Amino acid sequence: MATRYYLPYDASFAAAVNPAYDGGWVETGAAVRREFPQAKNGTDGNPAVMSDSWIQPDTCLIAQFVSEPIGAQTVQGTVKSYVLAAESVSIDNVYDHIVLKVVHGDGSAVRGTLLALGEHGPGTELNSSQRTKNVADAAALTPVIAVDGDRIVLELGFIGLGSSPTARYYIGAPSGVGDAPEAESGGTLLDGWLEFSMTIAPASGGGGLEGFGGGSSIGL
Repeated sequence: MATRYYLPYDASFAAAVNPAYDGGWVETGAAVRREFPQAKNGTDGNPAVMSDSWIQPDTCLIAQFVSEPIGAQTVQGTVKSYVLAAESVSIDNVYDHIVLKVVHGDGSAVRGTLLALGEHGPGTELNSSQRTKNVADAAALTPVIAVDGDRIVLELGFIGLGSSPTARYYIGAPSGVGDAPEAESGGTLLDGWLEFSMTIAPASGGGGLEGFGGGSSIGL
């Protein structure tokens, strides 16, 4: 059975631990850390802009999402992901980039990288008007053997090939809003998500994977 994760926006849903950003990101100054839950929350706002401007042809990290602890298992299979995004103007030449990895429960080290930093969708440029963007197109994972209490981390960003590009994602996981469709079309503000083809088992102690906003957090 597949396992879907969501991307909360509000700062009250800061991640419980602060894993180091992947070393391949050049621009990280505006990046934020958030929880990476399997359920939506009624107190999160409608999907809102997370954006940055940077100097080409750099990569730019927008947000890091950190799950609650998972159980001992081999994380493998494929992932798909759809998130609303846009670039400011067509000459920005911006493309989505992501990293997906498993980290130790305290965030201190990487257990293994599931998807290396890069473009894992169909390779299409962002539009200058918002639309759903396929950031992972049934991308095959490098299997990682997780230890009980480890966490899954998604890093979501861009690479811009134009001169001083600006781009944005629309992030949020309110329970009253539908999920982004599995198509690169439409500009309706819907909840972005990432889905594993396998069932991600929770940590042996439970870990609260069913929702978000209930755990401790230590800031951005």
